[in-house]
Amino acid sequence: MRSPRCSVLIASHGRARHLCEVLDALAIQTQSDFDVVVVDNNIRPQIKVMSTVLCSTRLRVIHEPRVGLSIARNVAVAHAKGEIAAFLDDDAVPEPSWLAELLAGLGRHGASVVGGSMDLGVRGNVPDWLGTEHRRLLAELLYDGQDIRSIGESQYICGGNMAAATTS
Repeated sequence: MRSPRCSVLIASHGRARHLCEVLDALAIQTQSDFDVVVVDNNIRPQIKVMSTVLCSTRLRVIHEPRVGLSIARNVAVAHAKGEIAAFLDDDAVPEPSWLAELLAGLGRHGASVVGGSMDLGVRGNVPDWLGTEHRRLLAELLYDGQDIRSIGESQYICGGNMAAATTS
């Protein structure tokens, strides 16, 4: 069997209960050529629940007891089989076209790294003090569907929604 085009990498620390929703959303992606590596980044393993929808042959869970996002992401990259690594947070439920759009962005611009918007999902009565700048501190990143060829000083790519080529 050939390697998948893309590996979706998820570092999970203390949010195992959110993971099923994320995995189920990955199972309905319009892009189908990918595998998933979840790093259980807790001192003791916490991830026991697997997606009922995502095929277990496409999903691997790696336990890494050394806690830290960078450590967990590096472990995930080391286990990636795809030529592209797509990073997703363990509480970020992707839209069905999420992965296809990241991959299209890589191809469209000949980029090595691309990222997308992140919506905090805050709805209802939002306090007045929770304005755009505060939401950005919480990693909300809204580009309103704009394709930005290269980012400027006030723009950034969020590690919870990005893809990078693993080979040059």
